Amino acid sequence: MYLCAMRGEPPDLDLADVIADRGEAAIPLLMDKLKITKDEMEQEDLIRVFEVMSGKGYLRGRTDVVSAISDVVAQMKLAPIKEDSQELLKKIRINSGIKPFTYVP
Repeated sequence: MYLCAMRGEPPDLDLADVIADRGEAAIPLLMDKLKITKDEMEQEDLIRVFEVMSGKGYLRGRTDVVSAISDVVAQMKLAPIKEDSQELLKKIRINSGIKPFTYVP
């Protein structure tokens, strides 16, 4: 599975749909790839797949996935990619029924 093929202008959402349609079985592979890759464009592509998955209900209540995505987005350095990824993360949280994490001292 090569997510780099998604990197087009605009992104190839059909590929995101195909990957997302694999359902919960795809989550471990996608999570591993998200944790390993340092390429922010590829990270955004993976987050886009998770956003599509969340819209299909596959991430409902998956705080582990949302937390991992949030960690990756927080580490991003390239402003346009980070901003787009933050928007995708917002949609993932809404679709998954997971409220933003807050720190209470």
